Amino acid sequence: MTDESLREISRHGSADFPFAYYKEVIHQYQKGYIEWHWHQEFEWVYVLNGSLDCLIELERIHLESAEGLFLNQKTIHRFESKDDATILNVLFLPDFIAAPNSLVYQETIQPVLQSNCRYLAFQQHDQAILDSLKQMMEQSEQGKSLDILVAVLQLWQLFFHTKQDLFKKQLNHHNMLTKARALQMAQFITNNYQNKINLADIAQAGRVSKSEALRCFHQIFQSTPIRFLIECG
Repeated sequence: MTDESLREISRHGSADFPFAYYKEVIHQYQKGYIEWHWHQEFEWVYVLNGSLDCLIELERIHLESAEGLFLNQKTIHRFESKDDATILNVLFLPDFIAAPNSLVYQETIQPVLQSNCRYLAFQQHDQAILDSLKQMMEQSEQGKSLDILVAVLQLWQLFFHTKQDLFKKQLNHHNMLTKARALQMAQFITNNYQNKINLADIAQAGRVSKSEALRCFHQIFQSTPIRFLIECG
């Protein structure tokens, strides 16, 4: 369930423990995939079996079994699988790690939140992070709060210290509703470019007027819907 900006409405975890663990079979979802959405939480994904395609804004990241992914807060994404992947994923709010007024938060969390790094994929060359991620998933499944927190902190320490150079470039802030509409229209074009579609059809996919479709595309992609359509063809 999402709102018009694609923000996920469901709450993950509780007020006293803002942390949630899920084991999900992609094909068991109603559409056979996990639809576009975003949330305030960080998300970590571990592919238990099968292969996973992660659509992150206009990028497609392919992950095989025993590979993983980090998704930054407010990153619009969708999960697909051609071979019925099973994934483990964990979501927690940034202040699960440390209080916002703490030095730990300011030094290791704020740089990630403010960076233009929307995701990081972990494959064979990131084995240490993958091992720590798998350990966190194992602790999450057992459900002991202190053990979970320790595993999260160990993973975050390794993650931040090895990847901190990637967090130096600042994020260009976009309105999430504008970004959601642009991505919905881009997805419609990608799925239907072989058919006879026009600007009115594209705008309808984003539930906006033609002028608003042009504005959204220009702000997010520095392009136009028709140019995007031509490039797809």
